[in-house]
Amino acid sequence: MRYSTTKLKQFSKNFSDELFSASQGIKNSLLFAVNPLPQTALIQGNQSFQVLMIGGSHLESAIAQLIDDRVQISNFSQKDIPKLTSKDIFLEIVEAAIHPQTMILSVNFAFPIQPILSNNKLDGILLNGPKGHDFLGLIGEQVGLEIENYLLQKRGQKIQVTLANDTVALGLATKEFESFTWQNCAVGIVGTGTNFGIFQSQNTFINLESGNFNKFEQTESGKLVDLESSNPATQFFEKEVGGNYLVNHFNIDAKLQGINLEIKSSKQLSDIAKDLSHPGQFIASDIFARSSQLIAAQIYGIYQYKQLVNHLQPEQKFHILMEGSLYWKGFEYSNRVNFYLHELGLAKQDYQIHYLENMGLIGIARLAL
Repeated sequence: MRYSTTKLKQFSKNFSDELFSASQGIKNSLLFAVNPLPQTALIQGNQSFQVLMIGGSHLESAIAQLIDDRVQISNFSQKDIPKLTSKDIFLEIVEAAIHPQTMILSVNFAFPIQPILSNNKLDGILLNGPKGHDFLGLIGEQVGLEIENYLLQKRGQKIQVTLANDTVALGLATKEFESFTWQNCAVGIVGTGTNFGIFQSQNTFINLESGNFNKFEQTESGKLVDLESSNPATQFFEKEVGGNYLVNHFNIDAKLQGINLEIKSSKQLSDIAKDLSHPGQFIASDIFARSSQLIAAQIYGIYQYKQLVNHLQPEQKFHILMEGSLYWKGFEYSNRVNFYLHELGLAKQDYQIHYLENMGLIGIARLAL
């Protein structure tokens, strides 16, 4: 099933309306978490410091430095991490990644947090543990502060930690582009999960947690995916579009059509979609197309909101910085998002979607700068 253009336009309007009501303090499906950005840098001049990016399955580390107003990344490393089932496991993994000489650490933390600005450092209180990461003992705690205290007690190493959600880090990465202003841009993540974020002002970034948007029509397979998930009745949108769930859609639809096949990764799904001789090719291709339709609907909804609230003029180009393997590597995914944006009413000259190498690390480095 693919959505009609009429339905997509309605979903976009619903999303824009949710954005506006959330901005007015009205509780709805969007978290609309306000992240006040620090006004004083932790880093002086071209001092180097450490950055970490902690996601659902891996941890990335690097040394960052500001040179000629651009973030330079060096000493990059990456490792797989287990499920973060407890506070102790999480802190042990972080501690193992921190260099003995680190004095300032900036962390890109890809989990739901309530932002808090304390002592000119952005930090976050962990709200819950999705994707199999239970974080027992850490939920409700200030994550960056916990890292500081742990390093001090374990090593006697005194460091300053600033921490933000991965969507906030992506928003800060827009500082690398001269064409981006707080009024004319948005950022998005379309990978294992999905989310979007926008600036409310020069010094305030909004994490929408748009994966929880629910003012759209669920598919029948999406309803089953939700029922069988570990967090039913939440994250409705993400369960229709995120790479972690598209596999489940395929397995459900394939079984209904008598195809005896169960896949486990979005890469397998892409391979099937590319193979015209595969019996599940149409199902896989249709799933990617539908996901890209819904992502286009949210992007267009943000564009409508920007026109209304930030007075984005028709002659101003709308810029979007996108991150995520599904968006950039999924079968025909980015091309299809562009196609559906054009159907919704965004002409080619009205917008531009950007990519930046190491954007998650560069963005979180900007938090300390």
